[in-house]
Amino acid sequence: MDVYKKWLNIAIVFILSFSLLSPAALADTQQVETSDLATSDLESSSTINNQVNDEEAPVRVPFYEGENVAHVMANTNKDNKDGSVAEITIENGSNKAMITSETIQKYLEKNIKNFVIQSEKNFKIEVPTSIFKGINLAEKDQVIVSVTKGDKNKQFTVTFEIEDTNGKSKSISIDKEYLKVTLPAANKLKANTVVLQLDGGEYKPVPHKIVNGEIVLFTKTSGTFVLKESTVTYKDIEDLVYKEEIEFLASRHVIQGTTSEAFEADISITRAQFAAFVSRALGLQAIGENPFDDTKGKWYATEIQALYEAGITKGSTASIFNPEKPITRQQAAAMMARILEYVNADLKAGEEINFKDANNISSEYLPYIKLLNSLDIMTGMQDGSFEPTTSITRGQTAKILKRTLIIAGIM
Repeated sequence: MDVYKKWLNIAIVFILSFSLLSPAALADTQQVETSDLATSDLESSSTINNQVNDEEAPVRVPFYEGENVAHVMANTNKDNKDGSVAEITIENGSNKAMITSETIQKYLEKNIKNFVIQSEKNFKIEVPTSIFKGINLAEKDQVIVSVTKGDKNKQFTVTFEIEDTNGKSKSISIDKEYLKVTLPAANKLKANTVVLQLDGGEYKPVPHKIVNGEIVLFTKTSGTFVLKESTVTYKDIEDLVYKEEIEFLASRHVIQGTTSEAFEADISITRAQFAAFVSRALGLQAIGENPFDDTKGKWYATEIQALYEAGITKGSTASIFNPEKPITRQQAAAMMARILEYVNADLKAGEEINFKDANNISSEYLPYIKLLNSLDIMTGMQDGSFEPTTSITRGQTAKILKRTLIIAGIM
């Protein structure tokens, strides 16, 4: 047992547990839930300690709790030659990890950019260590990261918070990065299944994608998330070329119609509406003071503020946003390009554009338009022009926003 005590004295603390939550009432006239999450194979819990490892070979550290034996495998070099990712595999499929402030500091000192908590057959959580550079952790604080599945497997809760020595917890809000959570689904999901965040009885959009039976969620906070079958459409989009893009984003609560039955795709979109759509799509949250006098008290105030804080939009002046003014096509292009910058997409713009009115494009927006044109996000009008100062329509907005989010890898 002395050997095991020695290992325990140099360790990261992981507490493994499994719990069930009660389901929330999920009523929505446009959405009916049927999708399931895969259930965990294990309901026991253990405490496991492990140290950040510099060596190439993985280290297994046993811990005995009664007759239960579990192992953690920590490896900073697997598929990661520069050692920038620390991978921690919880072999028995638990759902919760507690990481000490000392361990986090060691990760930062070793320039480890991400650590990955892998629970076999259950979930994976990817945490960028840059999140902790702006957080003041006390010596005995611990960071809790967990995924807990709700009853009937139609919802799950992600916890990302700081717990102090008195057991008090405080949720962590992430600035630019995301907590990336990957979960397997129990059954084959229908094509119209989406993930929404349940917040105060309301459904809110959250960046996510469902690929090969896995749910991949990008969140900036703790929260409860629900799988739902969602189909939203409008009577006036049936014959439009933008129909699929509008339904895709509306079903995810990113965009809305002007009424419950009409989208009005051909009218100009305002700066406020455009900013709100983008802010929702990225799951942004305002954290500071609203700098714009002409948005305060309006329905779009916090969404514009969050987008401004993310560096994706800016005002007409330091204190004026002009929310009701239509947004131009070149301004819209700039926002789409900044989304790609925000998620650190490694993309290069094409060298040239062949729009017949290219000379009318502002030099400020030209690099953005070159990028979007090369990515097939904004390719100009049918007559070969770009019309940079023309207002962009609601339908065109849906098209370019969906294409951008797909290329960004978050939808």
